[in-house]
Amino acid sequence: MSFRPLDGFFDFPISEILEDPHMGLEFDYEFAGKRLGDQLTLLIHSWVIDFQGKIYSRKGNYILPATDSIECITKHIRNHIVHLGVDDMSCRRIMRDFEVDNKKSIPYDTLTFNKLTR
Repeated sequence: MSFRPLDGFFDFPISEILEDPHMGLEFDYEFAGKRLGDQLTLLIHSWVIDFQGKIYSRKGNYILPATDSIECITKHIRNHIVHLGVDDMSCRRIMRDFEVDNKKSIPYDTLTFNKLTR
């Protein structure tokens, strides 16, 4: 399933790619969700840190069926890494052991979420 954020992605810094993605990178994320009947409003914030310590942040706001939340988080992170210039095969290798962790959940607050940057 294709997941598209309501207002597009919010990237910081804007339109940058990794200088050398093969030197190594780390990624992390946080998310917040609010159930609206059978739908879920999902806020996802992911960030990638390159080998030099530079941080690339991406945020997205989604509305989707509640059963698709794990897949949406995974695809959000994968799309973020690929957008930064990592080829698809390397991205799969980086994310091969990835599992969504409920400990990464943050309080649902759209005003604070839209202002946060890392």
